[in-house]
Amino acid sequence: MKTDINIELFKRYQPARKREIIESLSTAELFAVTEDTVKRIIKEAGRAMYKSRDKELRLSGEYETGNRWNSTIETVSIRRNRLYIQIYIQMDSTDTTIIDEWNTFFKRGEYVGKAFETNRYGDKIPNYCHYTETDKARFMRSLLYQYVQTKQQKKTNNGK
Repeated sequence: MKTDINIELFKRYQPARKREIIESLSTAELFAVTEDTVKRIIKEAGRAMYKSRDKELRLSGEYETGNRWNSTIETVSIRRNRLYIQIYIQMDSTDTTIIDEWNTFFKRGEYVGKAFETNRYGDKIPNYCHYTETDKARFMRSLLYQYVQTKQQKKTNNGK
């Protein structure tokens, strides 16, 4: 049975039921999550960025996912009505964070992010982070879990 997560996620189910639905989603169903759904998730569960109308949803350590090698996705944000992903990359001598657009990250095929590191001679050396289709699906699942958990916490804290 195909589940349209874009509709089911916002129905009035118990959080445990929503987690069961998310757990049962196939990879194709996870990639069917629309940009509008992600924007709604961030608007409902995210926090406002300092002195702006933009919002961001930071993934907790429990749901932070990556490529299981040198990078993790930390934050999904809306800036000027466009979606962005913040990726933390571990490099040889230092670490950095890159921000890339949602559409660039979720293009079909493998995503390759690039950050530059300067060596002791002043040469810029690129460092890459690769995300396969499986990594992207894992990230989407963790984003949905984070949304359910954040909404549940807000309800138990009476919206505070």
